[in-house]
Amino acid sequence: MTAKNYYTIGELAKLTGLSIQTLRYYDRIALFKPAYVDPHNQYRYYRVDQLFYLHIIKYLRFLEVNVADIRQILTCTPAEINAFLATQSTVIAQKINKLEQIQATIVQHRQQLHLQTALNQQPFGVVYRREVPTQTALLLDCDTVITPLVQPDRTFNLLYQELTANDLAAEMQYSCLYPLQAYPQLQDIHYTQIYTPIMATDLQLTKTYTATFPQHQALCIAFKWAHETYLAQYQKLWQASQQYPIASGAKVHEISLPNHYGAAKADFITELRIALA
Repeated sequence: MTAKNYYTIGELAKLTGLSIQTLRYYDRIALFKPAYVDPHNQYRYYRVDQLFYLHIIKYLRFLEVNVADIRQILTCTPAEINAFLATQSTVIAQKINKLEQIQATIVQHRQQLHLQTALNQQPFGVVYRREVPTQTALLLDCDTVITPLVQPDRTFNLLYQELTANDLAAEMQYSCLYPLQAYPQLQDIHYTQIYTPIMATDLQLTKTYTATFPQHQALCIAFKWAHETYLAQYQKLWQASQQYPIASGAKVHEISLPNHYGAAKADFITELRIALA
């Protein structure tokens, strides 16, 4: 064995950009073995012409082919490799679609956080108007009595299950609908629907349905969520709404956003809003 025709494992690592640990792993699983192992010190030596085949493995890893499949590909014919890569192309396309969904979800969530920051910075308990953009939502009709006094998580979980079945995630908020009218007591408010904003519309649904809320001007009030103050905040909005044209059968949107994501500290900001005619 002449040194110029062989590389040590360290030299091969530098030449290829692979770590020594990776080369040892490839040897251990019999994916890429050294040409010679010194029986005295167990040093690994690789022939110069093995570089080409190691770059084939690197190429396949770049295509996100897993190690088990690489082992199989190394024994395939060109036609078989072509068929495998056609399948791999489909897998990559699915991953791209998933990443695009994630990116769109991040954009939507950042918009929510921008609104949340603005709500936290303005005076609470003051009625205001703002433009609400078009929003598509996944809705669930409430078939039991749910009021602001009831924790609605079990019902919201039905929404989450539908989203999970469609490989989607729910926005981190509580969104509820109920009729606009005078309420003397908090327990008189009964949610008719709960919902979560979504980006996709071509979903396979069983218990829920989608709807689009068009862009509109809304009358709103924001406050820190608390049972003790909810009704007073709503009544301010109700009284103010009597001075504006409101669509017949209008509903109140209640959106509650967590200021902290840890369960140990429940701190929500709530916006109640009514679409203006």
